[in-house]
Amino acid sequence: RAVAQAAAARGVLVAAGADFDPEGGDPPNLRLSVTRVEKRQIEQGIRLLAEAIHEVQTRAGLSLAAPIV
Repeated sequence: RAVAQAAAARGVLVAAGADFDPEGGDPPNLRLSVTRVEKRQIEQGIRLLAEAIHEVQTRAGLSLAAPIV
């Protein structure tokens, strides 16, 4: 949820993994849909999402354990 909030602050809306967990957990994943945006906006949105992830990891004192793909 923290990444979803940080992304929203940058104008990028994603769904937190918790929205799709049938057991109500908060898994460390998210869903990004690119079907309702202009193709030219996708690259910038991905860049802003990466910034949001980096911000949350930095705030939590975490390092990147896996590549963002």
